[in-house]
Amino acid sequence: MLPCFQLLRIGGGRGGDLYTFHPPSKSGCTYRLGCRADLCDVALRPQQEPGLISGVHAELHAELQGDDWRVSLEDHSSQGTLVNNVRLPRGHRLELSDGDLLTFGPQGQAGTSSSSEFYFMFQQVRVKPQDFAAITVPRSKGEAGGG
Repeated sequence: MLPCFQLLRIGGGRGGDLYTFHPPSKSGCTYRLGCRADLCDVALRPQQEPGLISGVHAELHAELQGDDWRVSLEDHSSQGTLVNNVRLPRGHRLELSDGDLLTFGPQGQAGTSSSSEFYFMFQQVRVKPQDFAAITVPRSKGEAGGG
């Protein structure tokens, strides 16, 4: 079993989308999330309100720490990124913990992140190598912290 991390989409009426990440390098890497599929590893395309997601909305930075990945989230958006319903300042990096709830874009209509179209749970997991067909491969080849 290899250490990985996941984003499980739990909001926006399209719950169940699952993205699994296992950085290909022990030195770590960066995954980009946003509406520009040509620039991002995970394309977030708004169905409800266009313009809520920036081209490169946020980055996940992964660094190997012992037997697990240390993952931090960095916001690059104009509309905001929330961790556990607290807005992450633009350009600020925050280390994620298992079970953290992430919202890309502003809070939903009801004032809670759970009503947002892009509401995810962050999970630390272990995956069997034969299940690697579902692994998200990073576009950026730089080290963690690089872009």
